[in-house]
Amino acid sequence: MVQLLLLTAVALGAWGCWGYWNRLQRLPPELRGKALWRSALAAVAIVLLVLAATGRASWVVAAVATTFAFAHRLLALALRVLPVLHLAGRASGARIGPTLKTAWL
Repeated sequence: MVQLLLLTAVALGAWGCWGYWNRLQRLPPELRGKALWRSALAAVAIVLLVLAATGRASWVVAAVATTFAFAHRLLALALRVLPVLHLAGRASGARIGPTLKTAWL
């Protein structure tokens, strides 16, 4: 019985996706890209919900947490290095102070 319900849900989902794809093809190109991004985000959300409902989302949560931790460390490093890069860029540009120009040098 569960397999029949799952098969029905997959069939209805495929039918809905087919209709949505046909509607996307009729959109102007400038709106099509935005609609495709929304569709991709919706698909990711649905996959995550299915994984969470079946109890298989633990690796996804771990991967997202690791990504956030890595991004946090990278941002902290970038904020520490940014003033040094700014000073280096300013030092390589125009010099501040007097310059000496003579006919002999």
